[in-house]
Amino acid sequence: MQKQTCPSCNSCGMPLEKPSDHALSDVTIHYCTYCTNEKGKLKPYHEVLAGMSGYLVQSQGIDQAAAETIAKEMMAAMPAWKNY
Repeated sequence: MQKQTCPSCNSCGMPLEKPSDHALSDVTIHYCTYCTNEKGKLKPYHEVLAGMSGYLVQSQGIDQAAAETIAKEMMAAMPAWKNY
């Protein structure tokens, strides 16, 4: 039996578990709703970084500087930012 894996956002790594998690609810778009604009296009690096670090501060209770460091490290491993 082959193990199924959940796709993840190519920008932030968020699991794309259901169509509504994808930009424009389009499962062919490999970015989440948080990393894209209203047209389904990837937001600029600084906007995604701000969103990710803000989420880490809110959900993990860590300070902003640490959240930015963690978010930068996470983003560096993502296909969308490999050449950034």
